[in-house]
Amino acid sequence: GTKDPKLNGAVYFAKKSETLDVEAATTYAKNTYIKETDSQGGDTEWPGSMKMTFMGKNVNRGEEPPAHTHTPGEAVRENEVAATCTTDGSYDEVIYCTECGEEISRETKKIDALQHDYTAVVTEPTCTEQGYTTYTCKRGDSTYVDDYTDALDHSYVISSIDWDTLDTATGQVTANYVCERDESHTTTDKVQTTFEVTQEATEDQPELTTYMYSAGEFHSETTVQTAPALEHTHVPAEAVRENEVPASCSEEGSYDEVIYCTECKQELSRTNKKIDKIAHTPGEAVKENEVAPTKETAGSYDEVIYCTECNEEISRTTKTVDALGVTITLAKSDIGYVEGDLEVGANKLAFGAKYTVTAVPVDGAKFVGWEVGGNIVSKNATYTTTAASDITITPVFEDATSDNITVTFFDKYGNTVKQYKDMTADQYQEAIAADYDTLKAPEYPSYTFKAWDKTKDEILAISESTTVWAQYDQQKVTEYTVTTNAELILPDGVENEHIPYDTKVTVRDTAAKAWRVGEAIVAYGPEYTFYVGSDVTVAPVYETVEEKATTTVIGASLVNGSDYKFNIVATRNVPDGYEVVDYGFVYGKNLTDDELDLDKVGTQGKSDNAGAVKAVHAGTRNLETNEFAFNYGIKSKNAPVTAKSFVTVVKGGKTEIVYSDMFTQNY
Repeated sequence: GTKDPKLNGAVYFAKKSETLDVEAATTYAKNTYIKETDSQGGDTEWPGSMKMTFMGKNVNRGEEPPAHTHTPGEAVRENEVAATCTTDGSYDEVIYCTECGEEISRETKKIDALQHDYTAVVTEPTCTEQGYTTYTCKRGDSTYVDDYTDALDHSYVISSIDWDTLDTATGQVTANYVCERDESHTTTDKVQTTFEVTQEATEDQPELTTYMYSAGEFHSETTVQTAPALEHTHVPAEAVRENEVPASCSEEGSYDEVIYCTECKQELSRTNKKIDKIAHTPGEAVKENEVAPTKETAGSYDEVIYCTECNEEISRTTKTVDALGVTITLAKSDIGYVEGDLEVGANKLAFGAKYTVTAVPVDGAKFVGWEVGGNIVSKNATYTTTAASDITITPVFEDATSDNITVTFFDKYGNTVKQYKDMTADQYQEAIAADYDTLKAPEYPSYTFKAWDKTKDEILAISESTTVWAQYDQQKVTEYTVTTNAELILPDGVENEHIPYDTKVTVRDTAAKAWRVGEAIVAYGPEYTFYVGSDVTVAPVYETVEEKATTTVIGASLVNGSDYKFNIVATRNVPDGYEVVDYGFVYGKNLTDDELDLDKVGTQGKSDNAGAVKAVHAGTRNLETNEFAFNYGIKSKNAPVTAKSFVTVVKGGKTEIVYSDMFTQNY
């Protein structure tokens, strides 16, 4: 419906005819006003027209209604903001029409700020502080301080006399004063007393004087001796000792030297004398603050002597103990000798000292290599290395002229597999005939023992000292995985999760500063190339780290064909500037972290079911790869395998043995 003002507010409804012809449409209306007849009776309808229905009364008969005149009501307040003591208030004065309620006018009015209504709080003056009045508006929006009064100053009265300060010659003494307004305020001053002698001196009594001071109601006095009794002519006796305290070695002694009058026995003088301490009785020297020497550094201790009587320290001298150094034992050979820095037997060298030995075989003999702990550490006749741990180094020779022979079988890493030592040829041939079918070199992951470097007939017929080396077939065992979030570069045809043992791989990250396996830094720079020996996780390190030599055990796997022996693989990281002089493993059965140390090789572990501490040295026989390994296991499987890898390095003349964290392999 639509309300049309021309129809005096009548409402009409329109509906479009179904046969509406828009162009010919006309108006359909009913109840329209007809001026000629003064009625609403006309209606017209055309087909197709818009039909409209009107409702309402046409009061004005089609004419404009008269304009509305407002009737103002009483003014009212709106939006009122109350005035305060510091700010004006305001409100809107609004007038509405009493007939239609329409707003006729609106004017904003100001409310003047109120006057302050203060309360006063008086703070009285003290001896040292001003008085003042604090004014606070009751409405809480203003406060100030005014009406200051001067401090009262002190009102001191005397409270006591300090007679200990009396000057008997002048009669002056210190008086104590207290302020009447505040007892915490005190002062002192010198006052003059009056005094008189109240007892004259005689031979029997001294002179006494009474001193007095009065002020108002205050009065105080004291009587003191001002002169001794009159002397008679004394005859001094011989001095005597009284109150004697004997001296000891820790305390001085003392006594009073006293002189009495021989006539009246009056004490004429008393002097305290000191007695010097007596000498201490030294005990046996003892050691204190001991610092044990190490291979590298000297030790020290304090040699201390105490008195046996008073236990006082008589003397203390710091003594130095030489560094332990390193014992290099050179084994003797009957078919060769050694020239250089070592003598046959034990040689004490400083830790880090370099030494050179040259093996010289006798006629008919041949040099095989330098052996440490059953391993060949170098095949060079002249061998230079660094003293870092106690070892026995043996020059190994072969001799075809001796009646007795030594035949040694080595695996691919130079580890001794079997040795037939100091036998006749017949004894050896009998022993090897019994052992040959079971004499096998240990296998390594991806490496299967193939044969010895001599035929069976040759081995069985050996009649002079010699060495026999194992030969291996390399198998493509696909069992290892490299886990890394860097780029992994593998040889053609090799897939991750199927990487053969000893495969050379590279990880790369241009932002890397170093590489980490576990907690150990294993390489520096954006690339790290290594040989896979077990499953391993290699992570790039993006922060700058100190470049230093490190080593870590990266894993272990069962040796092919064994259910107890493990191939334990380690890696070493030796930055530029370092020289490698030895590397290998310290290992044993159920050992502790402290026990896995080259200095403790040969000692027995303290844990339950523990074995002895052992070591395998590799010397410098293979520095082409950072990975190294050895085989070890516990056949009874009744305790864990424990091991650390180590690398001995020299940098800037300083020798250092670097160990990995302890590796434990449980069964």
